[in-house]
Amino acid sequence: MICELAKQYGVENLRFTLKEAPLQSCGFICYTTSSDELFEGEFEVSEERYRVIDNYKIGFRPAIVDGYVLAPRPYYIMDLEAMIRDGYASVRVVNMDQVA
Repeated sequence: MICELAKQYGVENLRFTLKEAPLQSCGFICYTTSSDELFEGEFEVSEERYRVIDNYKIGFRPAIVDGYVLAPRPYYIMDLEAMIRDGYASVRVVNMDQVA
């Protein structure tokens, strides 16, 4: 599903809604903990490390929600598709007028 959307609309036109923990920092070290409250944010795809077309993993750019920086982890595409089917995440297409 995600690979087909990326082929049809382009990865730059996909937005994912995910729940992630906010980054905390201590000097130069940033981290998250499992006890942190999760915040819902909208994320853009980042292909710096993984390409969506490879149908393996998908990475995202950090988002700022309510003053917190959310840094999502990469997801296996199959796991993310299951999360979307189960209602824990969502995907939408933006900039329909720019799609070739």
